[in-house]
Amino acid sequence: MQKFILKVAFLSALFLAAGYTIPAFKPVGVSLVWVLVVLLYGALTIILRTWINKVKNASPIKFTTAISGITAAKMFATLAIITIYVVSKQPDTWHFTFGVFAVFVGNTALFVADAQRLVRKG
Repeated sequence: MQKFILKVAFLSALFLAAGYTIPAFKPVGVSLVWVLVVLLYGALTIILRTWINKVKNASPIKFTTAISGITAAKMFATLAIITIYVVSKQPDTWHFTFGVFAVFVGNTALFVADAQRLVRKG
């Protein structure tokens, strides 16, 4: 689990660094909202990974339910974050929206790769 936490921390650091180094994204990337979103996704990924760890050896239906629940939780969190940002008339909504989607995809890819490794180990 510690290796996974380090991977999530590294991925979060990459997203935060990208926010500072990509010129078109910098107005969003230096904001507190962006930092909180990146940290929220990192924490959410770690919490959901612990759920998978608990059900990995349970019945196939429990594992499938956990994966479906995790997918739904992350999708609804993404929708809520983007909607709140857009409705509150924050600046650079397009950059923020695509940035949040990139964070979602990055954390999901890391999560899926790790979940597959857990299942293969048995």
